[in-house]
Amino acid sequence: MTASHAPAPHVPEPTGPLPAAPSGVTGPPSRVTGPGGEAVPGEGVQDLDALVDRGSWARFTPGLERLVGQVLRGGQDDAARPTLLLTAPAPAVSASELAVPGLVGRLMGRRALLPSPEAPSVVLTGRREGTEVGVPVLDSQGRALLGDAARSELSLLGWAGGEVMSRLIVDDATTAQAVTRLLIETLRVPHPADLDWLLSWPGPHATAP
Repeated sequence: MTASHAPAPHVPEPTGPLPAAPSGVTGPPSRVTGPGGEAVPGEGVQDLDALVDRGSWARFTPGLERLVGQVLRGGQDDAARPTLLLTAPAPAVSASELAVPGLVGRLMGRRALLPSPEAPSVVLTGRREGTEVGVPVLDSQGRALLGDAARSELSLLGWAGGEVMSRLIVDDATTAQAVTRLLIETLRVPHPADLDWLLSWPGPHATAP
């Protein structure tokens, strides 16, 4: 996979009242888990909320840049770096956004994809050479998490892959900008406080008391 650089997007501010700064954010809490899904005690949860201000998109992006640089890419060993999962609050695709196979396709047994009832997500994994950003386009049942137009647009922007489309982005600021654009335009997240966060660390961890 080759490194990619995307131009800094224009990040719009959401309309309507904004939530308070991190101490008053009422959206889904950040969570930290070990490889088996167990809760991990310690600094991870407070690091997420301390580094990333979810009060607005304009404040979210520089905070995500800090998180990428200090947490996801902070170690020396790729095997010891955590993975961050950001999940949208609601599904982002409807049946009307999925193409119906033509006559030839139907004769060959192809079926139209069904829209997934699951919310889409983006996965960030720190690497020595940058941050790998992945976007699952199908759920575990083979249903579409993204519409045809969204997948085509990601391809044009340098994302590649089958069930998961991904990019390796070298620069932390570019990573944060690309992820913010993805959350707003593709995953249709109305506000950063609506995101569900999950930070997973590899290797053994003690369970939370």
